Amino acid sequence: MKSSRLVIHILWALIQIPVLLALGAQKRRSMIQSWAQRLLHILDVKLEVHHATDHHLREPALWVANHISWLDIHVINAVSPVTFVAKSEVARWPIFGYLARAIDTIFIQRERVTDLRRVLSEMLERFRLGKAVCIFPEGTSSEGREVLAFKSNLFQAAVSAKVPVLPIAIQYQLEGQFTSHTAFIGDMGLLESIRLIMDHPGITARLTFLETLDANTNRQALMSAAHESISSVLRG
Repeated sequence: MKSSRLVIHILWALIQIPVLLALGAQKRRSMIQSWAQRLLHILDVKLEVHHATDHHLREPALWVANHISWLDIHVINAVSPVTFVAKSEVARWPIFGYLARAIDTIFIQRERVTDLRRVLSEMLERFRLGKAVCIFPEGTSSEGREVLAFKSNLFQAAVSAKVPVLPIAIQYQLEGQFTSHTAFIGDMGLLESIRLIMDHPGITARLTFLETLDANTNRQALMSAAHESISSVLRG
């Protein structure tokens, strides 16, 4: 039953993409947010948000989060849709890659150093349009017990645009305890990950919005401050 609802929800999204692209910015955001909230409901994933304010959610900023799962993007979009920077492989995922392209994802070819300039330029353009951009600077996903080392390159966009950096800690829990059932790591396939989440109903996705960081510094300092801020939440 749950699988059928998920398939219908994804098919509905595919059908609605032309409508989504024709909408104004605010209606598009509302549609993306509603779809993400419905996805979490179907997967029986509860959303718990700490310290988010209207100011956080409305200003152009560089959102920085630890990365655990493909689900992270939908958890964040359920709170406030933003533009994400994702590895280019995501664009080639069946169905979800198409959906990612439709919601203004910026794809980066990490193996090409020269692609960084294009990505930074696209991030700056989103900031000029008043949008927030979210990055996962670990560059990969983890089990979620601790924050892996950050890469500093994309923090340059915040420095250049002089927009604040908003660290966000992502945690997944089941019955009040840490769970790795959402972790999308190793050789795990997307369908395998979805099945694992569906087999463990009642997972809570916890987002903690932390104090914003002033971008009037260098990217290395911003990276270190964001890493420590998020790590402090995961350490408890």
